[in-house]
Amino acid sequence: MNSTIATGKRKSDDAFPPAAADSHPNLFASLSDENWKIISSFAAPHDIYNLSLSSMHFFREAAASAAASEKNAASSSNDKKVLATQLLRASLLSSLGRVLQNSGSGITLDAVLKMGDLPEGSALIAGSTIVAACLGKDWSGGRNASDVDVHVEYWGSVAENFADNDGYESDEAKYRQKTIQWGKGTVEYANDVWKRSMQLGILGVVPINDGTHDLKPKPGGNLPFDFHGSGGIDLIVAKAGIPVSSLLNGFDLEICKASFDGNKFHIPDPHLTFAGKTKMESNRRAVVGSYVTYHREPENRYSMSTIELSRLVSSTIRAVRRDVPNAPFYRLLDVAAALPDRYNPRARPWDMGGSMYDAVVQAKWAPPIQFHNWCSKLIDRLRKYQQRGIEVVDAPTIADEYRANRYSIMSHGG
Repeated sequence: MNSTIATGKRKSDDAFPPAAADSHPNLFASLSDENWKIISSFAAPHDIYNLSLSSMHFFREAAASAAASEKNAASSSNDKKVLATQLLRASLLSSLGRVLQNSGSGITLDAVLKMGDLPEGSALIAGSTIVAACLGKDWSGGRNASDVDVHVEYWGSVAENFADNDGYESDEAKYRQKTIQWGKGTVEYANDVWKRSMQLGILGVVPINDGTHDLKPKPGGNLPFDFHGSGGIDLIVAKAGIPVSSLLNGFDLEICKASFDGNKFHIPDPHLTFAGKTKMESNRRAVVGSYVTYHREPENRYSMSTIELSRLVSSTIRAVRRDVPNAPFYRLLDVAAALPDRYNPRARPWDMGGSMYDAVVQAKWAPPIQFHNWCSKLIDRLRKYQQRGIEVVDAPTIADEYRANRYSIMSHGG
């Protein structure tokens, strides 16, 4: 029997395998929608995604589960959503719960779901936690393990929303005040790290005794986040007026933009994401590809002065800028190039004018090293995801033996 169906080309045809789009619909219909949801909660999300694409049976509206309906007070038990969407959500939630449980971060799926009660756009989880959930992976141990990345909006004064009629501050109000205070300290700390990064050495390296940025929730605590637990969360706080979703635009790998806000999952390019593949942001890809072409590690880098290292990487950066002239990463380098050179190799450390402790000297010679360290970090992140089994489809070619060590600004000679 000829099973070919003569139809015109549809916009959605490319999403479905031609031979399977309408094959055996009764086989899939033999299970109830609720049973499919139960199966989905035990299956890996990428398997559910591929299953959904195998039959039009999953692309029909079905009654939403009671739990999903109760999530929105305006919803009713008669709400209907595409079955494929419901199945994928069930699978993603189950997978995310396992990832969080294994992460040792101290944050639970219930705590994450509470983010859905916040105003839309207030907070979301993104990065490797959601990627691992999408792929059903466990990256909780080993050298490529990661914390849970929570992105939140700029702090606001919300304590008044948690006071009773007599103006008495509830425990939650006090807790919110504490989180706001912590958030302010985090933003101030981040700004201070940037200003002091030239003294800190490698940009972003934090003194070992400074835990301002650490959020360590306590498993089983009465509130979503405690401050004296043992978990690990990376909290990214947006600047005032910047929506949380905009923070994701700075990711180098497209797959890392996958996110969950307590209500909705956002999966960029799901065909690639659920296949364990991703693209790299084009400007970063071009810069990294060019940088590995020109940069070579000096054999005597530990004996080189800061100025010598800065000149070395500056020659590499000039070659990169010829290859990639329009990348939006060069502003600080241009500012540094316009500054006067006040460096005096004979200046003593306590002589502020002309020594490496001179702020103008630092602003002149440090940006090339910071740019180099940023490229090194991009290379490390690319390799980390490749080692996790993610295929970066347009990745620059980097030899296994290639190294681009990060340089300290103040620990070298001179």
